[in-house]
Amino acid sequence: MRLTSSIVSAAAVLLAGLAGFAGREAGAQAAAAPAAPASTTPAPTPAPAPTPDQLMATAQQLLRAGDRAGAIASLRSAVALDPKHGS
Repeated sequence: MRLTSSIVSAAAVLLAGLAGFAGREAGAQAAAAPAAPASTTPAPTPAPAPTPDQLMATAQQLLRAGDRAGAIASLRSAVALDPKHGS
């Protein structure tokens, strides 16, 4: 019985020493790592999605500028947003 309690005591001392060593290592690593600077700039807000009316106006501008493919893409986007737009 005495041998078992000695082994348990030795294991407890060893584990306590290891825990202290691990804590010192973690503290040293935390001290060595630079802190991230606090950002005071708010995140930019995303631009609102264009409305079907805006997409139709863009399509007209693109068509006048000679960009038929761009005008068609803009019209398709307007129809995708509101299939009954203008009816």
